[in-house]
Amino acid sequence: MDEVTRDLFARKVPKFEIFSERFRARTRPLTSESVACDIRFSRSGRTLRWQPDSGVLLHFAEKKGEQLPSGCRVGQCESCAVRVLKGRVRHLFEEPELEEGMCLACQAVPLSDLVLEA
Repeated sequence: MDEVTRDLFARKVPKFEIFSERFRARTRPLTSESVACDIRFSRSGRTLRWQPDSGVLLHFAEKKGEQLPSGCRVGQCESCAVRVLKGRVRHLFEEPELEEGMCLACQAVPLSDLVLEA
């Protein structure tokens, strides 16, 4: 997929027109650095408590009734990218190539209290 994507970029196909899916098992387990954190959703103004067993940010938000952008389940990878306004996250897979301050909510867990632009 990486080679095909590079070829499409070389042919000037815009990134938003390229769709792909990757299925993989979690490669970086939650560790002792995962602690309970407060997650503030800047658009709704809600602050919710995340626990290490709450899972990735996308699933946590959905369970709590927060709406985050996501097309992950229909092949629109990276559509769940959300800006981290404050705090730190860790991706459970290899670090994605994202703009500074962004995370993939379907792969990220907090390492500290967070404020998300969501």
